[in-house]
Amino acid sequence: MSITIDTFHIRPAQYLLKWNYNPNFSEEYNHLSRADLEEMVGLIPDFFADAITEGFTDIVNVADAMNDAYDMGIGGFNSGFGGSIDSNGVFSSDGDDDLNPLVSLTPNLNAGNVAIGDSIDITCFIYEYGIVGLRDSQGDVRTGRFD
Repeated sequence: MSITIDTFHIRPAQYLLKWNYNPNFSEEYNHLSRADLEEMVGLIPDFFADAITEGFTDIVNVADAMNDAYDMGIGGFNSGFGGSIDSNGVFSSDGDDDLNPLVSLTPNLNAGNVAIGDSIDITCFIYEYGIVGLRDSQGDVRTGRFD
């Protein structure tokens, strides 16, 4: 007698975060599948998930924890990258075209017994070129590049 057991692999960031794919319904991304978008954003959602499960609820500590997870010394939010994020999540930087987010991520406060603070109000926006933005409900923004 033989038994076959199928395994189910889930990325913790899929469970810990609410994923909004192509949140602005940008035409340039409409042809991409969820799998395509997930591949494009790489490990960045995992850095965000790691930061929020450490119990950080403010944008500065979340950004620092993401830098620690990235562990490249330079880059990340340490790069002094600049730019701004509008209320729709569009990234703008002088001299460059505006970028719509590929994905926006927020903490999944219904993730069960995972240590996620109930007062986290930070959204993580991921753009092409490894550009990442964090924005909280007070309008504070952090931008960086995780490539």
